[in-house]
Amino acid sequence: MAKLLIAAAAAYLLVTLLVAGGALALTLWAHSTGSEALQDLVSESILHTAAAGAAMGFVGGFDMFFTIWQLMRNNQLEEERRQERAEERKMREEEHQALMAERRAQAEERQAQAAELRAQAAERKALEEERQEERAMNRRIQEEILAQLQAEREQRDLMTARLMELTDQVARRGNGAGTTPSDHE
Repeated sequence: MAKLLIAAAAAYLLVTLLVAGGALALTLWAHSTGSEALQDLVSESILHTAAAGAAMGFVGGFDMFFTIWQLMRNNQLEEERRQERAEERKMREEEHQALMAERRAQAEERQAQAAELRAQAAERKALEEERQEERAMNRRIQEEILAQLQAEREQRDLMTARLMELTDQVARRGNGAGTTPSDHE
């Protein structure tokens, strides 16, 4: 920016000098063709040169002032834009980080849910295996009880048959039917 201001100031100075030099040359040429006194010629040359320089300096000064003001305003606006872009980048970065954190949290939550589901499935499987073992044990117990009851029934049937046989023998002895000495023994 400083180089730009220096170049603009040098350009205005050069243009002012050229205009003043042109005014001086024009005044000298106009008076040299006429028959005026040297004193009038010098004073008018100085006056015209100073007027041309002052006019260019006045226009140049205002133009320089507005150019400098516009440059400062543009720099200020550019700085504001840079700050806004920096803030936008920062906000986008923060949003990106928040989004990534949210995604990580969701992934962790999904993993936790998956682990919980696996744990529940393992628990259900363990319960099912336990129930199957209980059913198998109950079947074995029932089979053992049935076998025991069957054995007791067979024993009762044998005892009933033996009792009937003994009752029949006692009844035959009591009727005297075929009591033999071997039966008394």
